[in-house]
Amino acid sequence: LLAQLRYELSYVEYWRGRTRESRDLAASGLEYLSEGPGGSELHLQLARTAAGLGDADAARQAVAHAHDLR
Repeated sequence: LLAQLRYELSYVEYWRGRTRESRDLAASGLEYLSEGPGGSELHLQLARTAAGLGDADAARQAVAHAHDLR
């Protein structure tokens, strides 16, 4: 439940233009759930925020983790 809440808050913050806060929330969610479909969603959100911050390597790594979980 805490992971889902952080994912949703991360999503809202991203679309509000608060990319760093969004990244931190997604990373925090992974502390609660890092496997399965929920973990995959969090990794994809982390990739989106990393890309938005210009960190291509972190974005690629997060996408790879999401792919591995699926």
